[in-house]
Amino acid sequence: ATRRVVAIAPAAPGRVVPDSRAEVVAVEKALGRARFSVLLGAQATAHAVLAAAESDAILHFIAHAKANDADPGSSWIALAPDEDHAGPLEAWEIAKARVRSPLVVLSACETAGGRALYGEGVLSLSRSFLRAGALATLATLWPIGPLASEFPAAFYGALGSGASAPAAMRSAKRQLRARGVPAFAWAPYQ
Repeated sequence: ATRRVVAIAPAAPGRVVPDSRAEVVAVEKALGRARFSVLLGAQATAHAVLAAAESDAILHFIAHAKANDADPGSSWIALAPDEDHAGPLEAWEIAKARVRSPLVVLSACETAGGRALYGEGVLSLSRSFLRAGALATLATLWPIGPLASEFPAAFYGALGSGASAPAAMRSAKRQLRARGVPAFAWAPYQ
């Protein structure tokens, strides 16, 4: 059975993700309400996200993100501000956190990108979640945009039917390609 999914869709000042509501609805529809919860808008703070990360739920981020090649630890994913945190959660903060999630889905721009370090690999937001304890990540190689909800809907449809995460990713990409959905909607996910 598919684990519970916590969708994280902040509305940080100046960083509202277009169509984030559509992606939340698509993921919920694919999974059903019983296996889905959401931290939406002002609820999606660093404190709430880090608390959710300590559970065994799949985390699904629908947010803006920015890779920083010059200082990979300063790469960030946008969250809503609260009294203890200005909003963006930086890679160094993620790496120091305790993440028990079996899968972190980063439906945000360039979350698998960053500076490549010889002998180490790519220093990315995805890597920070792995370093913090996530068993796997599904991240993006380049910016995502219109039709952003297409891939997650197909991915969670396959995952909810019992497929493993790698098989669900393959299934989603094949399904979207067969339907004629443009590659920019599904190809960046790795």
